[in-house]
Amino acid sequence: MVKRLYQFISVAGALLLTLPGGGTLIAHASQAATPIHKYTFDTDLADSAGQRNPDQAQAPLVDGVSGTALRVENGHGLSFSQPISISENDPWSVSYWVRSDAAPRERTSVLMDNKKDFSFDLKLAANRQAGFHVGKGRGDVLTFKYDFSGGTWYHLAWTQSKTAGMTMYVNGQAVDKNSWTKNHRVLIPADVIGGTGFTGAIDELAVYNSALSAAEVKALYDKERPQDSAQGNPDQGKPTPGQPGQPGQPGQDTPGKGEPGKNEPAQPQLPLRNTIPEYKLDDANISTVMRQPGGNRQYLGQPDLVQTKTGRLISAFPAGHGKGPLVMMISDDQGKTWTEKTDTPKSWTGSQETPTLYSLIREDGAERLMLITANPGWGVDNAGHRYGWNTSYSDDNGETWSEYTNFHPVRQHDGKDNAAIVAMASLVQLRDDAGQPIQKWMGVYHDYDFVNYKTYLTFEDGVEKWSDPVPYLAEHRDIEKSHQMCEIGMFRSPDGKQIVGLARSQSHAHLPTMIVSKDEGKTWSKPVELPGSLAGERHKPAYDPVSGRVVVPMREIRYDLNGNGRHDGASDWKAGNWVAWVGTFDDLMHQRPGQYRILLERDWSNNRYGGDTGYTGITALPDGTFIMHSYGHWDKDFSHSWKGTAGRGYDVRTDLAYIKQAKFTLAGLEQSAGIAQQDPKPTPSVTTTPTEKPAPSPQPVPTATPTPPVKPTPTTEPTPTAEPTPTVKPAPTEKPDPTVQPTPTVAPDPTPAPTPSTTNVPAKPGNTGNTFYLSNDWDSIATQPAFSYGRAGDEVLAGDWNGDGQQTLAVRRGNQIFIQNSLTGGVADEVISFGRADDTIVVGDWDGDGRDTFAVRRGNQVFVLNSIRSGDADQVFSFGRDGDVLLSGDFDGDGKSSFALQRGNVFFVNNTLAGGKAETSFSYGKAGDQIFVGDWDGDGKDTFAVRRGNQVFVANSLKSGNADITLHYGRAGDQMLVGDWDGDGVDTPIVRR
Repeated sequence: MVKRLYQFISVAGALLLTLPGGGTLIAHASQAATPIHKYTFDTDLADSAGQRNPDQAQAPLVDGVSGTALRVENGHGLSFSQPISISENDPWSVSYWVRSDAAPRERTSVLMDNKKDFSFDLKLAANRQAGFHVGKGRGDVLTFKYDFSGGTWYHLAWTQSKTAGMTMYVNGQAVDKNSWTKNHRVLIPADVIGGTGFTGAIDELAVYNSALSAAEVKALYDKERPQDSAQGNPDQGKPTPGQPGQPGQPGQDTPGKGEPGKNEPAQPQLPLRNTIPEYKLDDANISTVMRQPGGNRQYLGQPDLVQTKTGRLISAFPAGHGKGPLVMMISDDQGKTWTEKTDTPKSWTGSQETPTLYSLIREDGAERLMLITANPGWGVDNAGHRYGWNTSYSDDNGETWSEYTNFHPVRQHDGKDNAAIVAMASLVQLRDDAGQPIQKWMGVYHDYDFVNYKTYLTFEDGVEKWSDPVPYLAEHRDIEKSHQMCEIGMFRSPDGKQIVGLARSQSHAHLPTMIVSKDEGKTWSKPVELPGSLAGERHKPAYDPVSGRVVVPMREIRYDLNGNGRHDGASDWKAGNWVAWVGTFDDLMHQRPGQYRILLERDWSNNRYGGDTGYTGITALPDGTFIMHSYGHWDKDFSHSWKGTAGRGYDVRTDLAYIKQAKFTLAGLEQSAGIAQQDPKPTPSVTTTPTEKPAPSPQPVPTATPTPPVKPTPTTEPTPTAEPTPTVKPAPTEKPDPTVQPTPTVAPDPTPAPTPSTTNVPAKPGNTGNTFYLSNDWDSIATQPAFSYGRAGDEVLAGDWNGDGQQTLAVRRGNQIFIQNSLTGGVADEVISFGRADDTIVVGDWDGDGRDTFAVRRGNQVFVLNSIRSGDADQVFSFGRDGDVLLSGDFDGDGKSSFALQRGNVFFVNNTLAGGKAETSFSYGKAGDQIFVGDWDGDGKDTFAVRRGNQVFVANSLKSGNADITLHYGRAGDQMLVGDWDGDGVDTPIVRR
């Protein structure tokens, strides 16, 4: 089939491409951006929005996303001889639909410029992911983390501006960005449609003369994607760990003709049954919190648990099946002993539902504890309320509590009774555009129709305000209704940028589901099912503070009881025991079964469907100790002999049910169960919560004597095979100096503020081992040594020596530096001599050419080298004091490194290579912390992180105050470096042993 160009006018025109910046929005026609060039490939090849037409008059076509699409064979597509009027400094955006016949294995360029220096690539090279080419050199690439499949339609949009850099969107969502383009030459690749290595189809290509906003990109995607099937979404691809996407739902898509999903391969069927090992928690880790057979407390129901700022534990649960007077227990010794609180509010005696507990940190740092119970309409509370929800709070660490206040018995937006169930199943603190927590929380619950509602909690002069509840999954009502989604347990992704929800499927005909929001709960991804290992009810996800894995306690649901591999209806399921799922965040995002499950305790309910247990209150101590509470029918003999009240037969609601506690660490469980340990390999993790993040103290820690820096000690001891061997061996010498040493001068203070005469200068990390363990993110595990390089006593440096966008290592021995341009062992690629053996050395891109070089510090003088060579320094200046710690980084995102000083716990930052007063100063961490400089969030600006033991406290801005995120990685004795090892613009760790 051939398309003909009916009209071809050769007029110079401007082709502009705008690359969007991220986010989601419900699109309306008025929000759609207008392209300056558009190629629909339907009736002809002409530019339907402008007059820039391709050189070819005809081209093959195939079925597309809308109508027909351009067919490209092995890079032979369309070309344009008309020049583009967009300069390298202008903003632009480009959007298109693309489908590669096969999964890209080599370079696969969709669009290119006429010299083929710049291109949009589904894959940059065999060993790289997707990205943007900026030249023909091996390292002239910008990696954008995404793996594309074959036979699948994707909507891509790229936006570029000198203020925001470049962003890549896939299917309406921003998946990665890069700030390199803000300070370097970039041309729009719009002269070739179908470039190097590409075989497949391209449709609906549009060019814009502005950088589209996230909302505009989402609106464009929503407008162009097929609307005739609610399930017809394109495959969401395979984002790398740390950049989770929205996996498609197995067995749900039914794409029809012309839909993006038309050529998708069928996704694998998720297992109905648990397929991962399950280990019984030792009885020594289980204790009883309250057990009172006989009387009105024989059945103790669903508990919740909260840990306060002081470390106090508070547990609350109803005396009754899902309703009844509340019981509160308190422990001030981490769960060893529990005491009932007897002076609770009178209104609690009329509680109509299971309680939920939350700790909220107010703007002034004060803590408010919130207890919430729903009113589902099956009775009235002591004040006569039948609907809505009740809240009670404590501002004094749980010593006193307010009487209930009722909220929203009638929904304002539809005027109907608000029959709330399990309020609030989650209460998530929201964040602003900079990722900082704000004084606003999102609570969620459901009703009898399994409509899930959200409501926002704010405070005015200390008084709580709840917004009118509204449905938040209306866009996915078909799945919400069919699965009967409810009791959604929410938590944040390790980077804090996404809210993830795990939902119970009350239909008992479907697996549990997962939803993801990338815009603070405004919109949600289509629910996707999870494997049978996560089949359960009342999921309560939490992070392990030590390993960073996700732990999800729940009531187990068992499907496929007869083992025939399918669900056979109402008789083919049964509730089980109190269990906890253990896996990684990446396991959840890719719908994998996980690592293992923990059988916390067996439930002996003696009815058809069993399993009246598993609602869990959970908290984790900093050392990784989990403390969990649940209710259940733990006494087999009692439950199996219970005949009900007055002999009326077994009734689970009157059987003996009581509260037990599980207290354990994953490491302890794994050791006792013989599970392969993560150690001795580096074990990173990310510990974040929806409310507050751990933070290093911003106050200096006094010390008696300042500790001078430990100088690297050259060694002549050979290390077999691992030593980098220079091809040219310069004679060992302390010279040449960086420059003729000028007469020492008194250093100007970087700040006029008075400084104590003594400071605690942290020692350099020990030069241990010569084996390096690499992870390209903070939340995966380096299971094997990456490589060995240098000697055990060498000082190790990280930098991008050849400008390929990826950092590698160099080792320093005396005044010699052995440089390697790949993360491998073997012979050094280059060797130079610079400075003296006892100089302090730092690395940076001082002139913005994309290549890191060196600077050394002697006293308070800094000697800067702008190229990798031996010889004199290119620049010399004085900065700070002799005892200060010198740091380097690109603190303002201009593409050039500059210097900062650490004095105690105070940082002084300059954005130019000059002495004099610092431009910025602030306090962060403690005086003895180990300091790292890096770009942790990919915004193009370096900030600081401090390390204590194996904890790393990261700040994403140059400010005093709390850390933005707390990470664990490796062992306390490891030497750790950070760098951008894969060219994605984000610095991650490597450890040396």
